[in-house]
Amino acid sequence: MTPSATTGSITLTASAAAFNAGHVGTHIHVNGGFVTITGYTSATVLAGTVTTTLTGTGADATWSEWAWSGGRGYPRTATFHENRLVFGGTRDAPETLFGSVTGDFFNFDDKTGGTVIDSSAFKFTLSTDEIHIIRDLKSQRDLEIFTSQASTA
Repeated sequence: MTPSATTGSITLTASAAAFNAGHVGTHIHVNGGFVTITGYTSATVLAGTVTTTLTGTGADATWSEWAWSGGRGYPRTATFHENRLVFGGTRDAPETLFGSVTGDFFNFDDKTGGTVIDSSAFKFTLSTDEIHIIRDLKSQRDLEIFTSQASTA
């Protein structure tokens, strides 16, 4: 991902097709800063406004975007469990759970002070031979995860 400038209105250019019109309104983390996407030009070019100054205009291979958005889909289900907000089953990550920081329901940063601790947010993908799309979550004594496949155990 290569930004055209470090502040103001900019364009972001990807080296391969990575975007769709649903990305408008989401945020991209690139070169140490954040860009709010304001326009879609093509699968490789987005327009945006820098909300946190970028450190440079060089290509950034470690750029990231929000886990869910109009461009990537939204969670199918959510619940509160053990003082966390837990989401599950997005369009692009149908087998993935996202859990907030303990007691901070809208914080999904997986590190506190640069270190992962017990209360950090989590992202967990079910690992099976088949696709098990997360359909529902229930908070009981344990977090119950209901999927599109019946249990064979």
